Amino acid sequence: MRFFLCILCFFASCSPSSPQDFMNEGRALTSDFLKDLKEVRSNKDLKKRESSLRKKYQKLAKLILMVQSLEDLSDKGLENELEDELYYEMERIYLLPGCREILEKVQEDALTILECQGTR
Repeated sequence: MRFFLCILCFFASCSPSSPQDFMNEGRALTSDFLKDLKEVRSNKDLKKRESSLRKKYQKLAKLILMVQSLEDLSDKGLENELEDELYYEMERIYLLPGCREILEKVQEDALTILECQGTR
């Protein structure tokens, strides 16, 4: 879980071309990610969003691979408020019965993408 929280700032839906583009896309998609997470109240809710979350994690992994060569992004992260809010939502969902396993399963494809590229 911590792994994804630290790198969600690189979350994007398309291929940004500059460091600022990466950050803007990351902020927008993190907000979208938070919207999904805030609606989860049970493992049934999480299962309904499983496909959407899986796609977002895959986009994140692909973007991380693109960002690795950009040194000026390596020190940047989410604004504290967004980071705190995301951490709170992920922690809340992990504590719901049956949700930890679902969320970890959703993250598997993204981790595989990163592992294949020697990133983790």
